Amino acid sequence: MSVLIKMKLKNISLLILSSVFLISCAGIDTVSQYNNSPVKKVDVDGKCFQVFLKASTNSAYVDECPAASFAKSYFEGMTLGIVDTSPSEESHVKAFETFLEQEKMDCDIDKYPFKIKDGMGGSYGYELKYTCKET
Repeated sequence: MSVLIKMKLKNISLLILSSVFLISCAGIDTVSQYNNSPVKKVDVDGKCFQVFLKASTNSAYVDECPAASFAKSYFEGMTLGIVDTSPSEESHVKAFETFLEQEKMDCDIDKYPFKIKDGMGGSYGYELKYTCKET
């Protein structure tokens, strides 16, 4: 292999690794916006979800409870992100609907939840926007 081809392969490898790192950071940045938000656990069809509500922006972050997602995350890592074991968008929306019912909040959820990707084929959960009716 010539030196030029080795240099090109090295540059391509660095570009791919940098891209994965930046995509992963974008997801972490979104999730970190909810660090100071109160968390509430919600059960949906026997699965535990956690809901972080950020009322100042009318948004919520919904994800599986850490204990529930640990084994799945380990399996995803072993498959190098080829297999995504994240629960469906519908289950995240249902978890937020359940949360709104429990909190007796009369709100409408935006039709387009935002999947927070982890950069490795999986996700950190979903960010949902909502609008509450004034009483």
